[in-house]
Parts: sequence; C-alpha cells; structure tokens
Amino acid sequence: MPRYTRNIPLTYGGIPRIRELLEEEEFVHQLDEDWKLLENYQLVADTSKVSIGLFDEYQELKFELKDIDEKGSGELKIYFQSELEPGQGHTPLTIPQKAEYNILKYHFDLNKYRYLSIPLIQFAEFDGIVHIILSENDYLYNFIDKDKGKLNERVVGNVIKAFSREYEGLILDWDIVGGAKLKNEAFMDSLDKDKFYSERGNEILRQLKYYEYYTRHRQYFEDRLKYSKQVPLDIRAQYRQTAIIHILIDSYAHNISAHSLTALEWWFRQRADLLRPKKNEDGSAQDQGSKNGHPHVALLEKENLSIPLDSEIHPLLRFLLDKGAFWTGLTRDNSFGGRIISLYNVLWRDFINNPLYLGTIAFTEGIVKININITLLKPVDHKENVRFEKEVILDGNFAKIDLTQFVKVKNEKNSNILAILLKRAINLML
Repeated sequence: MPRYTRNIPLTYGGIPRIRELLEEEEFVHQLDEDWKLLENYQLVADTSKVSIGLFDEYQELKFELKDIDEKGSGELKIYFQSELEPGQGHTPLTIPQKAEYNILKYHFDLNKYRYLSIPLIQFAEFDGIVHIILSENDYLYNFIDKDKGKLNERVVGNVIKAFSREYEGLILDWDIVGGAKLKNEAFMDSLDKDKFYSERGNEILRQLKYYEYYTRHRQYFEDRLKYSKQVPLDIRAQYRQTAIIHILIDSYAHNISAHSLTALEWWFRQRADLLRPKKNEDGSAQDQGSKNGHPHVALLEKENLSIPLDSEIHPLLRFLLDKGAFWTGLTRDNSFGGRIISLYNVLWRDFINNPLYLGTIAFTEGIVKININITLLKPVDHKENVRFEKEVILDGNFAKIDLTQFVKVKNEKNSNILAILLKRAINLML
C-alpha cells in the first residue's frame, strides 16, 4: 500500500487483552456481543468518528505534537453526546460507537473520563492510533503543563515513544513466514533520512528524534533481528529432533512389546502351565512323562514346546541391553562411545542372528520371507544435467529368512484342530 494513502481501513487491535485488563477475567457476559463486534469490525471513513480522520491527519507532513491537544483529545461525554443527550439533534452514534458506549459506560463514568489519541509508530511508520482512556484529573495532572495551561509535549512524546518500543519489541519477537526479511527491511527504512525525515517526512518523527534513536541503537536492533532469525531455526530443529526421537522410541517399544515380548510371554506361559505340578483325584502326583531322565520332556514335546531357546534368548537379551543404553543416551542427548563395530556385525550379529526379535515381528505381521539385499555404490565423475550418477561395486543377497515350512506345519495343525472341533459339533447336533 503506498505511503500517505488516505482512508485506510483500520481494525480494533488487542481486544481480548483489553477485555482481560478491564474485566480481570471475570467476564461481563452482557457485553459479549459488543466485544465480539469490535474484535471483528473494520473501520472505514463512514463508521469512524475519530480514528480514520486522525490517522490521515497524523500522516500529514505538517502535523505536530501541539496539534494532538486539539485533534487527538476529547471528553467522552462529547464523544457519546447523542446517547447521553437524546433528542437534542446530535449526530447518531455509529455501529462501533454504540458498542464502545456500552463497554465504557459499564466500566467508567463517562462524565468524568476523556480520551487521548496518539500515533502508533513502528520503525518510523505510522501503523495506527492508540486511544488512551483516562480520568479528567489524571489528564490534568499528568499531561497538562501547569505553567502554560496546555498539553505537555514532552510527556506526550515520551508516551508515544514508550508505545513504539513496546510495539517494535513485539514485532521483533514475532515468528512469521518471511518475517525476518520484512523486519530487516522495515528497520533499514527507518534509517533512511530521505524517506522519513526530510521535508517529505512527518514533523512528529523529527520532534521526537526518531532518526537519532534508531541510529544510536542500531547495533541493538541488528542483534535482535539476527537473534529473531536464529530462534525459529533453533526451535524448529528441537521440534524436529523431538519428533524423530518420539517416532523411533514408539517404533522400538511397539516392536518389542507388541511383537517380541508378546510372543515370548505366550511361549513361556504355555511351558509354565504344562510344567506346573498336577495332582490326581486321590491327591497323588500325576506322571507327566520323562525322557532320557529329564522329567516333563515328553509332555513338552507333545505340545511342541520342548525346543531349547538358550541360543536364541541371549541375542535378544544382548539386543535389549544395547538398545536400552542407546535410547537412554538419545533421550538425554548424550552418546555412549568406546566400541567400533563393522557393518557386517551390525547386520548379522545384531539383526539377522536375532530370531526372537526379527522372527516374531515378521510372523505376527504375516511376513513369512525376508530378503536382506545389499548394494554398495561409489560416486563417479560429475556429468552435466545428471543429478545422481553412481557406480555399483557390490550388489547381492546378504541373507534370507524363510518361515514358509513353519507356517505350513502350523496351518496344518490348526486345520486338524478345526476339523476335530467341527466333527464334535456335528456329533452333538445329531
């Protein structure tokens, strides 16, 4: 939008915060509709009694601090005169004025309060109007020069600059798309004498020495701009790291608990049930069978639970031990070093040769064959218009896991059990 454009639409900024300060979080619900109207209302020339015209005035080149007393200050009883003095021929209130009237009437004595409207300036740009509601006594005590009997320009100037510092601080803290570039350009513009401080600039900027202020604190603003660029990147990196850790830990925990440990829990529970001592009706111990001097072996073989798991258990326990240390270090952002291991050992010793982990995961997911293929590449000379060019130096099958025979036997056993159950059901029906 070109500078000095007249009749720029304005909005009511900070309505939720203003309401919070006025009502101290104990909201007056009878004012809900009035607050909602102001929060979503866009002021134009026809609906604004002060803001639009005053904003245009502030952008005029000759508007000075002394003009604020006449054009930017007034009594609320005059501003809402048509409502306070009905039937006197005063101009009716506009729609937003009615909402303002309901809110201010509830919180203030309109006959004893007034408004002071000052420009909102950020990096030498006029961004809007700040309306300050204060009592008549506060206005006389704080803003009127007792010796001259008129507005104290020094006090008003300090208030304007205070709002500028707060507003610019908010802008520097904002993390918006493309914001770093926009903020940097806005600040660099504020150092341009020809743009804002020449005869084409506003007199208020020269009176309050905004150019000197920005020049004197240039290093501070440049550091803040640099910092505001880096902070979103740091936060984004932290969020990304946290998300990756969550995904990895969830995947690991799911594979361990939902697959491997679930299958092993079932296996050992079946064995424990079979090996639990059982008694006959007369109280004597049942003969649960023995083989080669080993008790219960015959019973375990009958249920296909006699296979020793010693050679399979220790790789899983080692895997859990290593991964426990790894995840502890990861969540604490601390690495545990001290061991060098080859890619072969990683794939074979920790991955392929871990049947209780890999096999149970594959089987519970319905995977009966796993092929581990390895391809080793090396870069070749750069070619124009070719983004990736690699030479294959090794390509082949590293390992293959086949559970088809196991699944076939399992399915046949399940089919036999199902056939027996169906036969019994048919006999019962007959």
